Amino acid sequence: MLTKYSKALIAGVLLALWLSFGLDATAMFFYELYHLSGVEFVYWGYSAFKVAGYYYGAWPLQAFASAAAGTLLFLLLAWRGRRVGNT
Repeated sequence: MLTKYSKALIAGVLLALWLSFGLDATAMFFYELYHLSGVEFVYWGYSAFKVAGYYYGAWPLQAFASAAAGTLLFLLLAWRGRRVGNT
């Protein structure tokens, strides 16, 4: 049985994992999408995620920032779920 805050916990963990491992994969998605569509602003998305993935990966506080962002998202979703009455 799922707990009351399981959706919020899953979202927080997924955000932390995406920040740690998914920025480069997102950049490659935008790169391929640009070559399929030819739309220029999609290439800007590729550039932004590529730069973010490189600098975030080289940042010494990457693990702390990923955990903090995931925890913050969990707390916000849990608080909103408690306020609204669902999660």
